[in-house]
Amino acid sequence: MTHARSMQMAGGIVLPATLWVLAAMTALALSLALGARTQRNHAANLAAGLQADAAQQAALLYVLEALRDSDGRLPDASAMPACALPVGPAAFWLLAPDTGDNLQQRYGLADEGGKLDLNTAPAALLEKLPDMTPDVAAAIIDWRDSDDETTPGGAESDYYLRRPEPYNAKNGPFETVGELAMVAGVTDELLFGEDANRNGRLDDNENDGDARPPNDNRDGQLNAGLAGWTTAQLRWPPQQQGDGTIDPNAANRQELEDALAEHLEQARAADLAGAMVQARPFASLFHLHYACGLTLEEFAALEPVLVPQPAGGGQGPRFLLNLNAAPPAVLACLPELDETDAAALVEARAGAGADGSLAWALDVLDEEKLLAATAVGVTGRSYQYTADIVTLSANGRAFRRCRYLIDAAGNAPRVVHRQDLTHLGWPLESALRERLRAGEPFEDVLADFRHAAMP
Repeated sequence: MTHARSMQMAGGIVLPATLWVLAAMTALALSLALGARTQRNHAANLAAGLQADAAQQAALLYVLEALRDSDGRLPDASAMPACALPVGPAAFWLLAPDTGDNLQQRYGLADEGGKLDLNTAPAALLEKLPDMTPDVAAAIIDWRDSDDETTPGGAESDYYLRRPEPYNAKNGPFETVGELAMVAGVTDELLFGEDANRNGRLDDNENDGDARPPNDNRDGQLNAGLAGWTTAQLRWPPQQQGDGTIDPNAANRQELEDALAEHLEQARAADLAGAMVQARPFASLFHLHYACGLTLEEFAALEPVLVPQPAGGGQGPRFLLNLNAAPPAVLACLPELDETDAAALVEARAGAGADGSLAWALDVLDEEKLLAATAVGVTGRSYQYTADIVTLSANGRAFRRCRYLIDAAGNAPRVVHRQDLTHLGWPLESALRERLRAGEPFEDVLADFRHAAMP
């Protein structure tokens, strides 16, 4: 074999080997680059998630501080902004249903006192909720009562123990609305209605029939389901000596006269105290208004002072509904009221201001209907609120959504329940996240969103 031929053969071997080496090195470089890109994306997503988590905690502290001195009134929107608020490298929103227009997204806190309390609402009120049946209402009563006697149409442990996965009736108060899922007859459709993502607004997919989940009736109105109309764990601060209130059903004449004299002329206070002693007991201040002939000005002045309690002290927690916060579907549950009455009440209170007074209702319903509706127990204040907090990282990569039930009836507001709703998906306009992920400036995107959300 000649030297030239040997060199030719060697070259024929080296060239393919070199190409294989180059290909292997190229593949390795691509693999390393892809791995680095994956690691970079993972790190960016992790950082975005931490930003969204930190914003959740900041937003919760913001809410707790806003409720510190709320005194039973929902904080005013001007004093508590709740839409696209920046906090470090993230932003947060507080979602709440709009009790007057469910086509609009409202930002702020949801007033739990405007819902039917599962632990105190009479069956007659529960039965009037949309899509509710007498049997389901009876089953709710059986679930919360302390005995094993089945209400007609209801269900006790003997029913639940025959289920494929048996359990006993609770025979105790509801702790969360989610417990309704365990009550006989309560389906997902009844519990959550059409509000698939539970953002309190009628989204496009919730008003298109069966084209996209959930199935809906395409009537332009949001069926929020029992989860949107009922609540649990409501309580009110007990009356205490020196808190400025007095029970007109229990105080003696002199005590009443002394309390009234701080707000009325002495002669009028004396006359009114005598009239109260003769006409009591009163189911509500509306009953006292008609029985004792209060003027509208006197009603508004005495409303924070006169707080009727059930005659004899009552037994157990008392049902109360905040007329200043209840949505139309809940207002229509009150005795003698229908959807037309509920719509009139919502319209009237919208123009009544936010001072917490219920005097506006006197001009909406006639005496007979108003007394019947309020005999079950009404109020103008609440002490439990829901904060539905949505947070978003500055680059749009991560969001978190958690719903907190906050009790402000004690010395300091406290969280009594937390529910993570992130799995329900992004509850606001998708364009917001898309713009951020495309690299648009964070501040500009938030400013545009706030401008578009202004009424």
